[in-house]
Amino acid sequence: MELLHTRKHYLKAAWFPRAPAPSTLWANLSQAAPEHMLTTQSWDPALPYTGSVFGSAANYSTLFQQAFQHEPSPYAASASATFQSLSVALQEAFEACSLPLPGAGAHDILRNSSAIKCSEHAPKTGYERVLDSLSRQSLDTFYGRVGVLPCCCIARAPCMGG
Repeated sequence: MELLHTRKHYLKAAWFPRAPAPSTLWANLSQAAPEHMLTTQSWDPALPYTGSVFGSAANYSTLFQQAFQHEPSPYAASASATFQSLSVALQEAFEACSLPLPGAGAHDILRNSSAIKCSEHAPKTGYERVLDSLSRQSLDTFYGRVGVLPCCCIARAPCMGG
């Protein structure tokens, strides 16, 4: 970018398939920045989102830096938000259940409807309960609102566009 700028060739637009967070990228481009920029980055600590676990996006970034001694990438932020979503789904899926089979393992709980006893009458496997919980989820997080699109399957049937 700087080389183009010194040659007085100014870009109207630029596409960055891999780039740092937008706030960092803009700070480093200075006057050589194109008028329009597109990047695949989906998260930045400056975003205004907040949630119950990490607080704001800026607070998540601070906590991450304290734990790992470097800034969180959008990939790390996405993984953290995904983990938070799955954690909430697991809690909701089994909050009204007990485990009547002694020694039932994770495979039994997820795949065998008789391994769990829940307050509703229709028997469901743990796997179905987690999928149902995810399908209803709309969770505010530091990453933004997290949820599963209703148009998509989650390993229940083949997903086809159209």
